[in-house]
Amino acid sequence: MVVSLLEIVKCNLESKLAGNRTLDVKTLISNFTQIKQQLFPFDNSISNPDIKKILIDFTESETLSSAIEVHLYKLEDKVILYVSKVDSTGFGKTPSPISIAVESIIEWSKLSFKLDIWLHIFARAQNAEKNGKKRVLTDTQLQRWWKRTLDDLKPKSKWLFLPGYTQDEAAGIIKCDNNWIYGNPHQSITDLKDRKLSSLIPYFDDDPKSRFLDELANSTEALDGRALKKPRKENTQEENADYKRNALDRTSIEEFWERLGFRQECASGRVTGFFFLHFKSDDQDTSNENKKDDDYGISIELFHRIHDLLTNSDFISLDSAKVATTSWNDNINSLIDNPKLYISHQVIVNNPEKLKVKENVEAVKPQVLTVRKKKRPASEM
Repeated sequence: MVVSLLEIVKCNLESKLAGNRTLDVKTLISNFTQIKQQLFPFDNSISNPDIKKILIDFTESETLSSAIEVHLYKLEDKVILYVSKVDSTGFGKTPSPISIAVESIIEWSKLSFKLDIWLHIFARAQNAEKNGKKRVLTDTQLQRWWKRTLDDLKPKSKWLFLPGYTQDEAAGIIKCDNNWIYGNPHQSITDLKDRKLSSLIPYFDDDPKSRFLDELANSTEALDGRALKKPRKENTQEENADYKRNALDRTSIEEFWERLGFRQECASGRVTGFFFLHFKSDDQDTSNENKKDDDYGISIELFHRIHDLLTNSDFISLDSAKVATTSWNDNINSLIDNPKLYISHQVIVNNPEKLKVKENVEAVKPQVLTVRKKKRPASEM
């Protein structure tokens, strides 16, 4: 039997969200599908996994308040969850229910697929908003918010990393308490240390790691400064793919993460962060639950259409936000068969208020980008 993500979200809201409020919830899920962009585009030995897209949004007082989009990749031995986007309109109450959405997606994934779950997050602060009601977090506030949001989850292991900052430097921004590891899983897990970049780093949309992979794969210079022989234009597609994989795999995982901190989008003066969480499967028996016959959801084309209707809506003022919310809901009801599977009205939350805990974090020192020249390795004899 397919587990309902909507029911899990409702249950978690009613039992865990602090305060007294009433929300409408939508949990839109696409069918599994294949997309052109591969998860590991530089390693032909890894087949491209099916992807399922998830959109959860919350409405309060007839106005959409917040939403999260997550991409789910199902591999043979694990499920990878990538948080593609989180946003709010500024018209909702606090605390944000986004943490409930993240927890619910993980719970639903574990129940549905009986596989290990890997959660990947890239946190980058947004630019200033025209909507004065919307409280845009600063770069450091965003990193702390994500850590607090993820603190209550119970993974087997969890990592956080601020590109360009050592652990001591990052301590003034975010504390590695509650079993957080500063760094990344690729250098911590023994089974991953000997893997090459082409099979190790997933390729996600709008992720600086992906753009860096592209740059390395198309590099014409080795790490020691020697020119690399580029394939001729008339070479086969397989030969070009081999060239890109070999060019990429010349970079060690240690150097990849070190150099990532010097790239413009991670070293432009604003703090960015990566979060990785690994959840062990409760049950490795996938004989019944893990079949594609159990797949449910709307088509990926319809998901994209509904998604575009949301992103093209105007939430700049309360009046326009109410109109946009009503219009979007009407479109969903007309486009989706049996919308009750995805929409729940009037979820009543009646829980104690959560006490605000003042963070004991040192003042953040200005980050000065210093490029250290490395010694070139001795030329091979």
